[in-house]
Parts: sequence; C-alpha cells; structure tokens
Amino acid sequence: KYYALWLWSYILVLMDPSYDFILNAGNAPKRSLFTANSKKQRIIIVVAAATLLVVLFAVVSSVISASANKSANNLIDLVAYQSELKRVISIGAEKSRDSTVRGKAVTAKYVLESDLQSSVKLLSTRGVKLPQDIAARYSSNSIDAQLDNADKANDFDAEYTKVYAEKLTNYKNKLSSIYGSLSASEQVVIKQHSTNAKTLLGELPSSTE
Repeated sequence: KYYALWLWSYILVLMDPSYDFILNAGNAPKRSLFTANSKKQRIIIVVAAATLLVVLFAVVSSVISASANKSANNLIDLVAYQSELKRVISIGAEKSRDSTVRGKAVTAKYVLESDLQSSVKLLSTRGVKLPQDIAARYSSNSIDAQLDNADKANDFDAEYTKVYAEKLTNYKNKLSSIYGSLSASEQVVIKQHSTNAKTLLGELPSSTE
C-alpha cells in the first residue's frame, strides 16, 4: 500500500509540479530520472502508472478472493464431516450394551452437535449457504454395515470403540489442517472444537473430572 501511495504522489507531481513538496519535503531539489519535458510524455507516464495500479489491485483482489473461497470451502467440508461424525457416534448411544461405552457415546453426541452448530454459525456469519448435499458428502454405508455385523455377532461395543477412536482422530486432524486458513475469530472456535475432540478421545481431562 505504501508503494501505491508513493505512485499516486508521483502522478500528482507530474500533473502539477506544485505538489513536488510531497515527495521532496525538506530535501534539496533533485533531477528526477523520470522527468518529462513535454505534456505528451507526462500523459504517457500517468496512463502507464494508472494501468500498473489497476493491475496490482486486480492481482491483490484475486489473491484475497481465492484465499476467502478456500477457507469457506474448508468450513463447508468441516460441517459435512461433523454431520456424518455425529450420526455415526449416535449409533453407539442407541445400540451399545456397555454402560461406559454408551455414556461416552451420549456425551460425544451432544458435544459434536454443539461443534456442528458453531461451524454452521461461522458460515452464516460469512454469508455462505450450505450445499443441499452437505449431509451426504461423507455418508458411508460401510460403517453402518460394519457396526451392524458386529452387533449381530455380539461384538458391537468393541467394534464401536474402534470406530469411535478412528473417527474422532480423523476429526481432530481435519480441524488442525484447516486452522491456518481461517480468521483469528474463527480459529478460536476451531481451537475449542479441537479441545473437545481431544477430551472425547481421553487425551485431555474432562471438565467434570
């Protein structure tokens, strides 16, 4: 931005030498390398400088826009994953025969619902609407079949515990991967999600302990 300010100051001096004090305040007059001796030369320089400013603005705007789109897509992908994760975790709350496993599943279900709503709110703040297929993006019948088969074999709790750990670990890694692309205020939310995931995995003590 300082380069752009200097460039505009230089343009003013070319158009009207009385503005020369902007660039040379307190300095002895010096001959510029770009001194234009005719009105035509000055016009050419002004047009070239203006064109350069437009190009620079377009490049900077493009970079900013691409970055914003990437971070928004990351949040949409996160919401999709959270939706499926909550659904899978909820299976344990319904089918687990072990009270400890079922209790972990119930707790995780509500924690993940809170995380999901927080992520949706981030997108809403950005003015981004969720795609209609958001819930199906990470949907997988293989997990359902895996847990269903384990249930029929009276091995549901052991199999569910493996799925629980795997899914929450992937969730934690996903949060870490998108963290750097978000704004400071969004990072605060994602950091809380990460803390929640670590707590559910037993990596951090629960607030109730």
